[in-house]
Amino acid sequence: FYLRSGVSGNYTYATNGGDWYHYRVFPARRTFPNSQWLGRSIYQLLTDRFARPLSGSLDPYATCTSGYSNSFCGGTWDGAVERLDYIANMGFDAIWISPIVNNTPTGYHGYYAWDFNTLSPQFGGATALQSLISAAHTRNLAVMFDMVTNHVGISGTGYLTYYASPINTDSAYHSYCVIDYSDLNTEDSTVISYLTTSYQSLFATYPPDGLRIDTFRHVPRAFWTPFLSALGNPFAIGEIDDSNTTYIASYQDVVASVLNYGLYYNAIKPVFGSGESMSLITSALSYRSIYQNYSNLGVFADNHDNDRILAITNGDTALVRNALVLTLFTDGIPIVYQGTEQGYTDGSETRLPLWTTKFTTLPSLGFYQFLQIMLRARRDVGLDTFINAQHTSLYTTDSVH
Repeated sequence: FYLRSGVSGNYTYATNGGDWYHYRVFPARRTFPNSQWLGRSIYQLLTDRFARPLSGSLDPYATCTSGYSNSFCGGTWDGAVERLDYIANMGFDAIWISPIVNNTPTGYHGYYAWDFNTLSPQFGGATALQSLISAAHTRNLAVMFDMVTNHVGISGTGYLTYYASPINTDSAYHSYCVIDYSDLNTEDSTVISYLTTSYQSLFATYPPDGLRIDTFRHVPRAFWTPFLSALGNPFAIGEIDDSNTTYIASYQDVVASVLNYGLYYNAIKPVFGSGESMSLITSALSYRSIYQNYSNLGVFADNHDNDRILAITNGDTALVRNALVLTLFTDGIPIVYQGTEQGYTDGSETRLPLWTTKFTTLPSLGFYQFLQIMLRARRDVGLDTFINAQHTSLYTTDSVH
């Protein structure tokens, strides 16, 4: 085992038994800015569905019980620690984990908070989260926290009794609407103060390296600049789930990055899912100039909210590989969702537990190995290329890009 300098002063490479792995030297300030995320690749894990601890009370490889779709299934931060090498050895250098705050009994995904001041006990509590952050950094994996400010988890009659003060009053919410969560009144000064101080306190104790912010567009734009400033202006990726590229791009006025749903809806899904012309990729790239910074967008082929890429392609593994190549090599920060490497198709259920695969690195469809090769190719090209160069379409037909 030894280290040597890479092409940039920010990078080192290590070899163990002939295998090369990518590392990045972190700055002293853990929550780092936009420039430190460029060139990274992110593995998205759903904490409750990623890994059960080997020494826990639940079988670490058994499937969840009936009805698990709306309840906690047993994945924890300790379980994730035990499987970080599975991620790092694939070639990723960042993880995106589920929201860390205390959630309702049906909030296994982390998006149904009821107290923004306390950690999820189901995920493991303070020591477990600190252990995950430390273990990830030891492997030079940056840690991105998912987070929510738009809503909490239970709606309907009597829901206020569930929540911590001051979000246990009617004034803390918008008028009731037919959705499965309660929409916070993020124009209210008390709510704004509560969310700001809660996240300031949490992040001071458990500092993330970056943020992914859920339901970003459903919170007033005026909320974001003072809120993110109060958190130290961390690198953040906002979720604007929409196909209108101009609308998505407009949010870079208030957040550093956004998920590239424009590319997803206008190119990845129709090209690889419906067999439409590859020229849609070139067309999607033509909108690059309307973004303030296109190179830092989060690029993905699937995630926990959208259909699996293997389902979109109707099981065509060649199309999946092509979609992953585009994700990994186009402009932006690639994000791969847990289970893609194992060939999960899932149909309408995109949140099946990963541990039933026993974390094999030799899955039958070969996507784990394929991602290893492609992520190594990114490094061989030189990560500075993905920071300073642009994806250029050299030749495009209906079937070739």
